[in-house]
Amino acid sequence: MTNAEGTTRTHDTQRAQVSENGLPAEPWPRPALWLTACTAIALGLVLFYEGIHLGYFHGLNQVDDGIYYGEGVMLAHGVLPYRSYVDVQPPGMVLLMAPFGLLGRWTSNRTGFEIARVFIVFVSMANIGLLGRLIRRRHWVGVLVGVVTLGFYLDSISADHTVLLEPLLVFGSLFGFLFVFDDTESATTSATRWLIAGAILGLTTSIKLWGVFPLLVLLAFAAMRGRRCFTHFLGGAATALLVLCGPFLLLAPNAFSREVFIVQVTRAHAGYASEEFRLMNLLDAPGHALGKTLWLPIALWFLVALIICASIILQRRVDPSRATTNLDITAMACLVIVTASFLVASEFDSHYGGFLAPFLALVLSETAVRLLTLVRSLMTIAMVVASVVIFVFAVHLVANNAKEPPPTTALDRIFPPTACVVSMNYGPLILANRYNLYRQNCPHVLDIYGTELTDGNGVAVSPSDASAPKLQVDWLDWLHHADGLVLVSPSWTYVGIGPSAQTYLRSHFSLEGVSNGLYIYSRTESS
Repeated sequence: MTNAEGTTRTHDTQRAQVSENGLPAEPWPRPALWLTACTAIALGLVLFYEGIHLGYFHGLNQVDDGIYYGEGVMLAHGVLPYRSYVDVQPPGMVLLMAPFGLLGRWTSNRTGFEIARVFIVFVSMANIGLLGRLIRRRHWVGVLVGVVTLGFYLDSISADHTVLLEPLLVFGSLFGFLFVFDDTESATTSATRWLIAGAILGLTTSIKLWGVFPLLVLLAFAAMRGRRCFTHFLGGAATALLVLCGPFLLLAPNAFSREVFIVQVTRAHAGYASEEFRLMNLLDAPGHALGKTLWLPIALWFLVALIICASIILQRRVDPSRATTNLDITAMACLVIVTASFLVASEFDSHYGGFLAPFLALVLSETAVRLLTLVRSLMTIAMVVASVVIFVFAVHLVANNAKEPPPTTALDRIFPPTACVVSMNYGPLILANRYNLYRQNCPHVLDIYGTELTDGNGVAVSPSDASAPKLQVDWLDWLHHADGLVLVSPSWTYVGIGPSAQTYLRSHFSLEGVSNGLYIYSRTESS
């Protein structure tokens, strides 16, 4: 027996090793346990360093996080999405943030928001544990590559420090996988486990529609496992979606369908991210690093695909009896589908890649295990070094980030606590405890960008917004009822505000200050 054959068969024996009662002899092999725990702790330290020392827990670092937390506040005050305000995402995040919104109602919105951000950090650490649990039977090098890739992939880091959807999508996907795949990474034949997995992935899809990608891939495996598995999995997913989305759909059927489905399919965005930027970003490299040359990122992705395919061929030649596992096939399918969806989507932000991270981590983990059948010692050293480089590179970038500014004191000075302020970024208002959109006479406009998409037939941040009738009616309504307005650019340069709204804004509001990139307008006393 050659060294390569011995390595592979020992690895298979470790995966399939069971005790007399059919359960794994060692639920958590010690190397996998320690590598997973250490990586999760290291990620936690990095994220808490960002949160506390760099100010990400109490700073202004995203636009979407204020929207998602604000939804929880609205629900805690009885204001429903779709019926009372525009929400272009399914209602899962609204329900998840409701406890934090209720906490903010009992204490202060700033406290609730900061605790919600800390909660997401713990979710991100739990994701490392879920992945480590999934691949715990693999060679320790594969476990190391997987957990480090998931934890310190740059798009993951950019999504894990605040209230965004991607860490929750990763959690739901990996948690669902745990119920489907057994210790040999084969899809289970237990209808009960398929039912639970379907419910989990249904809940995940209720947070963002991307959750349907792993759901559809697993649906194919459920069909191959038999009719009972298929019906239980599909029934679990459908039931979860119906329970969470059904009440909102019944209360506002037209708005729900339009905002969650039609707008998402037809949406367009003036600031379109190029394909080369997206491909480089998903490779964990700055999208602008190599200019606007498309062939280079394509070549790099082709090289990654070539290495993965070559490792599969190598494995089959060394040990023809060892087939590619169901988990690995699922991860590769999800990797391809999610990457393709990012390339064709009308909009792309760097933190979107956080949802690609678990599938990339699973694929690279198994690829690393297969490559160990070459020169084992050399490949082990190479992959350990690569994992260390990923970790050091991520830590270096985090350590060199600029400190996030604290909530602007200008909001405290300009607006009283009871003021009704409409903003393009509600994070600052929440952190300054000036968030009052749930007040009865205050316009319920939590997501101006999403409202522009809905009113403008899927188009936002475009000159056409100024002539969209419904959007301009909304702008005038907001300005008539608001005590203040916070924009991220001067009002006269913002294309979404049409001539009538601009005229009203100039005659009834004055620019009180510019702070941390925010242009703060307040209603004049005479108006």
